Amino acid sequence: MPNAAVSECVDAGVDFWTAVEAVRRLGSRLKSCSSTDEIREEVFSALCELDREAAERYRRYYSMHVRTSRNTIEGFSREKIVNSLVAETSMPLEVAENIAKEAEMELRRLRLEFVSAPLIREVVNVKLLEHGFEEARARYTRLGAPVHDVKQLVQRSGSAGEVHRALAEKVLREYTLLSVLPLALADAHMAGEIHIHALQDFPLRAWRGLADLRHLASPESAAEGMLEILRRLRMAEERYSAGICLEGVSEFLAPALRGSAEKTAAMLLEHLSVQAHPIAMCISGRAEGEHGEEAVELGMAIARRLGEMREFGHEVYFRLDGGEDYLQAVHEAAASCKQVRLLRPEASLLEPEAGEGETGVLQCVSLNLLRGAREARGDEGRFFRWLEERFELAAEVFELKQERMVHRREQVRWCFGLGVAGVSEAAGLLASESGDELRLASRIAGVLAGLCRKSSRRGREMVLTMLGIEGALDRFREMEAAEEEVNIEVESVMHRFCSGGALAVIPLADAQPLPEALMKLSERMLESTELRAWCYRW
Repeated sequence: MPNAAVSECVDAGVDFWTAVEAVRRLGSRLKSCSSTDEIREEVFSALCELDREAAERYRRYYSMHVRTSRNTIEGFSREKIVNSLVAETSMPLEVAENIAKEAEMELRRLRLEFVSAPLIREVVNVKLLEHGFEEARARYTRLGAPVHDVKQLVQRSGSAGEVHRALAEKVLREYTLLSVLPLALADAHMAGEIHIHALQDFPLRAWRGLADLRHLASPESAAEGMLEILRRLRMAEERYSAGICLEGVSEFLAPALRGSAEKTAAMLLEHLSVQAHPIAMCISGRAEGEHGEEAVELGMAIARRLGEMREFGHEVYFRLDGGEDYLQAVHEAAASCKQVRLLRPEASLLEPEAGEGETGVLQCVSLNLLRGAREARGDEGRFFRWLEERFELAAEVFELKQERMVHRREQVRWCFGLGVAGVSEAAGLLASESGDELRLASRIAGVLAGLCRKSSRRGREMVLTMLGIEGALDRFREMEAAEEEVNIEVESVMHRFCSGGALAVIPLADAQPLPEALMKLSERMLESTELRAWCYRW
């Protein structure tokens, strides 16, 4: 015990001979001390008699307190570090004790009266790295956001809910990368080889869903129909990260129309506009059955209302399958509201369609085709080998998602989405001569579709998709320093293979497009391309 007391004095910066003399003067009194705190009180008293400055240095060194994550202040305890290391990293007790001792020495050298729990973790993590325990450091690290980032978010945000969602998503993204995904998959995502969509929901929710309301019993009133739609959306919020697409909204509500379709359309869009979770609606210009005319009338009213609103927080897809009045209303909406999307008459957003239940995309992973094309340097064989290797990474992600998914409903038919991002740019980089882009795009699509079919035969249904992957495409373009390139012919080739949905963005030179001009452009798209869906951007 005397030797340990001398060592503690020296660790605190007390001269060795002063420490020896202080402990010698205490003599047998040390043996009667029942705790470390009592020993330190006695040593402090003895040092005060010899050297007041040394005594104060000793006191500051051992009076460190911790502001804990439970919002309490407690005395520093090395044992708590040891226990947390063993519990969180499963490392041997002896190793944990050595790491904790070194971390304590580092903290006490700072001469701080108070330290925080995050600071302790930071110092312990440094010690773990110094000793080569990188995996243990990843498990022991603290998730969160810098104070500056939180301050900026609070100041810029429009609502408390937005702040809460942003911070929660940041923590869950870090958790997925550090604790859920194997290091190779996390590195592939962070390096930009692949993009794993909705990381914040990887262990919690599926990616996207499609539900057909036409199979539900007709509501007795428009208000009852609205409540059923909102109930479905609330269920989708629990189930899907990137939202849900509702098919047959106008057909579902049509039998309950008791008055103006305009009023029902306004009420529907007003209810949906306050929903924070992503929603997409699919409206048709033709409807069968007893209430087909009312359904078309409601669809036209929705289009007219969107044109008046100009801004809407969700996507609305209109099938170009109706009469002249319907098409006119749809293109007037498209000329005013950028959330309007146009859908080929025979196309659906996700094939096969949901039927009486729902179809869900459990997870989506996009491949960085731009990276593959750059690294191939014009060598097609090298590019397709790169493609197959990254496909295998995506398949590993899908397998892990299937194992880790905790909120799964049996009535949902699940599949996986392989995002095709940047095919126009990739084909342009690979093409050795002008006009070769279409052949390359067709080959890329064929190879990926073949890989998806092969995977589906093994029991994991996989579909190609170009829908909802805009974030991945923007990220890839930024990482590769690539300019946006829109090749409608190349996009058209890809859409033919994308049973998981596809959307082309068509830029317009005119800042205020005319509905008549958009109608003619849409006619050309239907006649000369195989685009499944598109929207106009100006």
